[in-house]
Parts: sequence; C-alpha cells; structure tokens
Amino acid sequence: MTGKRNKSIVYAVLGHIYEHYENTLFAFFGPLVAFQFFPSTEDSKETMLGIYAAIAAGFWMRPFGAGIFSWVGDRFGRKKAVTYSFISSIFPAIIIAILPGYETLGIYSPIILIICRLFQGASIGGAFYGTITFVGESSTKKEKNVNMGILLSMGFFGALLGTSISAGSTLSFMPSWGWRIPFLFGAVYGVFLYVFKDSMQESETWEKSEKSKEVIPFIHAVTKYPKNIISVFLFGSALLVPFYIGASWLSGHIKATFFIDDSSVLLLSSVMMLVCGLSMVFFCWLSTYICHKKLLYYSLILNVILIIIFYIAISYNILSLIICCQLLIAILTAFQGAPVFLMIQKMFPSKYKYSGFAVPFSLGQATLTGATPFISEKIALSSVETSNITYMIILSMVFIFVATKIATVNKDY
Repeated sequence: MTGKRNKSIVYAVLGHIYEHYENTLFAFFGPLVAFQFFPSTEDSKETMLGIYAAIAAGFWMRPFGAGIFSWVGDRFGRKKAVTYSFISSIFPAIIIAILPGYETLGIYSPIILIICRLFQGASIGGAFYGTITFVGESSTKKEKNVNMGILLSMGFFGALLGTSISAGSTLSFMPSWGWRIPFLFGAVYGVFLYVFKDSMQESETWEKSEKSKEVIPFIHAVTKYPKNIISVFLFGSALLVPFYIGASWLSGHIKATFFIDDSSVLLLSSVMMLVCGLSMVFFCWLSTYICHKKLLYYSLILNVILIIIFYIAISYNILSLIICCQLLIAILTAFQGAPVFLMIQKMFPSKYKYSGFAVPFSLGQATLTGATPFISEKIALSSVETSNITYMIILSMVFIFVATKIATVNKDY
C-alpha cells in the first residue's frame, strides 16, 4: 500500500470518527440535555419526545444526502463526494455549539436545532457510506476485511469519544455551560477536517474501473440488481435498531427509572461503544474465514437470547439485566454489522457501488432505525406494556434474516 493511499485511508477514518461523534451527541447525549433546547422541565416526557424527533430528523435527511453525494461519488469520484460531505457538516456543528437555549431564544432554539440536524443528516448520508466505499476500494484483497473492521470500529470510537466527553461535561464541578463542551469540540474537529481535506487521494479502484454512463447511476442499479437493493434497504432498516434501543432509549429509561446521574448513564453507554468497537474488528477478521451469510445466520441465535433477556429485564425493571442487554446488543451489532458491510461491498460493481449502498441503506435507516428511540418512547408513554418494545428487536431480526436470504453476492466485484 502506497504512502498516499495510507494517508487517504487515515483521513477517511478520521472523517468517519467525526460523523459518528456528531451523531452521538444527539442519539445518546441529547436526551440528557434536551431541556436546554426544548420547552418544559428536564424530566418532561414532551421534552424527551422533542429531542428524539431531532435525532430522527437527522436520519430522515440521510436519503437526500445519500442520493446527492453517491451520485457525485459514482460520476465524479469518491474523493469529491466524501470531502464535500465533510465540509457540509461543519457549519451546523458550529451553530449548534453556540446556539442559545430555549430560555433565551424561545421556540426558535428547537427550530434552529432541528434545521441544523437536517443538514447534518444530509452530510452523514454522504460521508458514512462514502468512507466505507472508499476504504473498501482502497484496500488490497488481503487487507480489506481488517481495514474495514478498523474503520467500522473507529466509528464506534467516535461514538465512545462523544459519550466520554459528554460524561465529563456533566460532572458536578463543571460550569453551568459545561454541556456545550462536547458540541464545541465537534466544531473544532470539523474545522480540522476542512483544513486537511487535500490529504485524501482518489480511489484507485474507481479510477481504473468502468465509469457509469447513466445520468443517475442508482436507477440503473435498481433495474439490474433489484434483489440486492431490497436487501440493502432491509439491512439499513434493521441493523442498528437494537443498538439505538440499547444506547439511546435505554439510557433515558435507566435515568428515569433508577434515578442514576447523567455521567453514570453515559459511562454505561461508553462501555457499550467500547465493546462494540472491539467486537467489530474481531467479526470482520472472522468474516475472512466464515461465509458472510453463515455468520449472519449464526448471529440470529444471539438475537433470540437477547430478546428473552430483554423482555424479562424490561418487564421486571432489573437493572443488572438491562446492563447485560446493553452489552449483548453491543456484541450483536458487531456480529451482524461486520458481515453486512463487507457483503454489501460485493453486491454491486464499482460504477454503482456507492449509489447501490448509500441510497437504499439510508432509506432503510430513515424508515425505522432513526425513529427507533422515538417509537420506543411512544410505546413507553402509551397504555401498552413497555416490554412490547421487544417487538422492535424481533422485527429487526426478521428483516436481517430476509435480507440475508435474498442477497446475491458476486465474488467478481
């Protein structure tokens, strides 16, 4: 691997960390500081629904960003798509870092926040799928699985960085504005990526491959690989559903039910990120020796175990079992995520790979994954038993099974 390629992969990994860091601030830290941006009190259920809506808003914009940036990536190169997506996320990060709270701006505070989240969601729709495609194409066959494992694990490191800095900002000795520190850090990180954007070189695989001649490559991918498009959509819908239940909704549930302080709740989420990140490297390495589909079928066994424990833990509010569920979810996410992302890279030729991955996966995330904390909270607030949130995990398991069943992997890609 050349020095330039190494440098490009490092830059892509740093960008991957950044996008996950920014997303983490809302998915896991947002529910704990929701009262800063939304009306009502800190413990208000309406406030929680507001911040969960802000989380979902970011996911709802991913398909738009995925459509735009994947079109750029397949037509004009991976470098342009990835660097443009990084740049487009910087200004929203800066605005959120200095945005006055609800007490100062009133209703304009949550409105501006959600608008910023929409722009961030669009940028993630380009960067998340772009960095995975770029690193997959920029690695040799021997290095690909390990490099992809490192990249995916660094995404969870970005989330871990977010929860860790957030936990520190909530300690008792921090100033009243301490909750802004994680957002300020994200703004500075974004500026760093902009300054060093020229470090990234174009993917050699894309440069040497046949270029797409279609005006919209994704439309041709749909007509030529319909089963794979459906499979990727189902993976996008289901893959992170348990993760967002465990790391986002459960965090708020633990705080409200067991009266645990913010820093302790974030510490639990940080442990979850660490376990998931380390497991991701292991399962990507394991995917070198076990067929991707077989590994996904094996993961369903762990999913069944999780469902049983989760149902008991939530029904009887057993803290130790809830924490156990968080750890199992972390392992399950890596167990399924590693073969899914590696397999998707083999579903489409280079000229459609970015679009074939980004658009249906982001549509799936917008459909179910992004709304998972919101749906979970609505179930918890209704007269329905809270333990029925278990059905969300069951649904994700069914989607993973069907997606694995219909996916067609061409080893020549």
